[in-house]
Amino acid sequence: MSSIKAKPRRNVKTIITLTLLIVILGVGAWLYITAKPPQEITWLTDLDDSLGQASIQNKYVLIDFYAEWCPPCAKMDSYVYTNSSVIDFLNKHFICVKINIDEQPQLAREFNIKFIPTTVILNDEGEELGRIIGYRDPGTYIAKLKNLLSKA
Repeated sequence: MSSIKAKPRRNVKTIITLTLLIVILGVGAWLYITAKPPQEITWLTDLDDSLGQASIQNKYVLIDFYAEWCPPCAKMDSYVYTNSSVIDFLNKHFICVKINIDEQPQLAREFNIKFIPTTVILNDEGEELGRIIGYRDPGTYIAKLKNLLSKA
């Protein structure tokens, strides 16, 4: 008589483990391939150019006055201008300009910048609609921008 031995359970566990690993790697690869690339704000450094683009695109101009040595400015760059809601809102409504007050002090004087960071909103003709002084968290920043635009 021949005796039939049961296959070790070890093979079943190995097959299940390998199958799960393949599925996980496949899902990870699919997510990587289909992921939306991170959005960014397109910052200009020339105010005249931004006013021309704002006129063509029917948008407002947002000027971020900052300095490299300014901790609240760095916080705006790290926490506010990287927030997806802020990025979407700014890209939809504004041509954005970054002005370093140390590199363009005459422009900072022209706009009477006393504190940084200061965000100045202009219409496409260069008329100031309002400003936000100091650091604001992403939600507050968007709310203040919406308030300024509602008065435009």
